[in-house]
Amino acid sequence: METRNHSKTGRIRKAIRVGRKTFNHMKKTLFLIMYFSLINGLVLMDGCIEKKTPIKGCMDIDGINYNVLAEEEDGSCLYEAEIVFWYNQAVVNELIAEHVGYLKYTVNGIWNTSSVPVSSVYWTSAPDCFANDSYSTSIDLDHGKTQSLSLKVTDNTGYEYWNSTLNLVGNTCLKVELTLNSMKKKDNF
Repeated sequence: METRNHSKTGRIRKAIRVGRKTFNHMKKTLFLIMYFSLINGLVLMDGCIEKKTPIKGCMDIDGINYNVLAEEEDGSCLYEAEIVFWYNQAVVNELIAEHVGYLKYTVNGIWNTSSVPVSSVYWTSAPDCFANDSYSTSIDLDHGKTQSLSLKVTDNTGYEYWNSTLNLVGNTCLKVELTLNSMKKKDNF
């Protein structure tokens, strides 16, 4: 009888070992199924997650359309420059001696003023752009941050006193002094 018990016990032990192996195998299988399901779910979700589109715009602080929120430069920056024209007392005296009543300022072939009277107004140093009694103008540089332009200053009869090239930089004030040395005087006086 003892042998029977032994064989019965042996069978039970064998069944327990087989059961444990089966259980461990099932655990591994379940783990692998859950692992691959999770990976598959993440891959599928990645396609559903909305990717953030960067805000495009002008990222140059000198641009008149600078966008503080822009994350990607899109080439849309626009620039503007200001010019102030000025002269000292010696130039005013010379213009008055030549009977000049008005000056006309032409930048790149565009007449920028109806006429600025020559009077006793002059400056000892360069005024700020758009300061009182100064002749100032704004120039649209479009998408170029720098630009060279031609300047021509004539009197009320069309005589040209100054002709030069201006080099403008966006978001700046160019102070242009009209001097006696660069002034073309009329020969008949």
